[in-house]
Amino acid sequence: MQESRIHPASDWLLRHASRSLGAEGLLERLCLLLREYRIPVSRASLNVHTLHPEIFVRNIVWSLERGTSSETILHFDLLLPIYKDSPVAAIYRGAGPIRRLLTGPGAQLDFPICRDLAASGSTDYLILPLNFSDERRTYVSFCTDAPGGFPEESISALIEIAPYLAVRMELASAYYATSSLLQLYLGRNAARRVLAGNFKRGRGDNIEAAIWYCDLRGFTEVSEHHSPGQVVEVLDSYFECVANAIRDSGGEILKFIGDGVLAIFDFAESDPETACKQAVEAALAALDGVERWNANRTRGDDPLKMGVALHAGSVLHGNVGSRERLDFTVIGPAVNEVSRLEPLCRTIGVPLVMSHRFVELYSDSDHRGPAGDEPPLRRAVQRQRPGRHGPLRPARGARAAGGVQPAQPASAGPARRPDARVAASGYGRRASHTPATATIIPTRASPVRVSPNIAQATSAVVGGVR
Repeated sequence: MQESRIHPASDWLLRHASRSLGAEGLLERLCLLLREYRIPVSRASLNVHTLHPEIFVRNIVWSLERGTSSETILHFDLLLPIYKDSPVAAIYRGAGPIRRLLTGPGAQLDFPICRDLAASGSTDYLILPLNFSDERRTYVSFCTDAPGGFPEESISALIEIAPYLAVRMELASAYYATSSLLQLYLGRNAARRVLAGNFKRGRGDNIEAAIWYCDLRGFTEVSEHHSPGQVVEVLDSYFECVANAIRDSGGEILKFIGDGVLAIFDFAESDPETACKQAVEAALAALDGVERWNANRTRGDDPLKMGVALHAGSVLHGNVGSRERLDFTVIGPAVNEVSRLEPLCRTIGVPLVMSHRFVELYSDSDHRGPAGDEPPLRRAVQRQRPGRHGPLRPARGARAAGGVQPAQPASAGPARRPDARVAASGYGRRASHTPATATIIPTRASPVRVSPNIAQATSAVVGGVR
């Protein structure tokens, strides 16, 4: 009886040499291996599934000329004609292998992708289903630019290889889905730690970081006067403004707490000064984003405002909770302190408050940004019209909780009591102009004295930032 042998490429997919490769590396090495065995592949594509509210799959494309690239395909893209009229959609609907000759008398260009591939010089196209054990499926497609298309023995070999590739892609999809979900719910660094095995209860790392806490003003009124669906829509839009600013500046969101956001800018990722600079940039961007969002909201809706507190200190970053429910978060006095700093935004009437410790680490007075630009903190403090507002300086007559007032700029004249709207957007100026005046609040005037450390944590306030 003649012994049945599998194709060498199938054997390679089962061996340890291929297991260390990600999906991109796996597809590229497979295609090069196929060419070594005289299967003239010039282009290949496949999808890696994920579990994500917006992303459907990660599409990976290899070509002999350009190498490997990948892009995310959104759930929204499935509604577009370019997907609906594709052989990929046919595979997902349950079709079997689809082959199309792209040149010659037998050419069949019924799919838009076939016309595009023919225009780029391809001569033959084959797409195969990759069936998973849970009855889901994805695909792999192969093209060649060989005259006359794929030889029949090449087609047979590619069909034989597909089930072995399906096993590998099911594992890759499971890992990608797990990684995506963990990043979505825990954040990228926490997800990386959990995937690396750092998930035992009570374990964690002591880290130094800039700590962000923000809160949405007026959310209680929104909750009382809008439907649950409208409330969720408001929260999602607000969180999008905040999350994009934190992510783009290099921070990591740890959790959403009602309408609040707790985030960190880890000193280990850069250095204390850079991390604090990133936090300030994120705060300015988030406040700008919320202002633009308010401008685009339905006419008649009251504008919503946010308060941001920035602090710095040591925290424990790790797992806490019960045996059946863990949370990957940060704990420590600095976290408690930043949550107590944030209410100062409402007390003083400013959108951004920074602790003395944070400002010391930032060292803003000694540094400038790229190409001589003003650093973010100084830009936040000094962005005002010449002659209209004074520089950062100590508050005069600061009193205890409930009596803290913004400092009077030198040119502001006699003290006057601004109304709440003007105070929230910058002292002594209409809300539409929104200056960035700043106030130093002496430690003794701090209305948050719950922790012994909070007295030293509360000293600098930056307000009226657009």
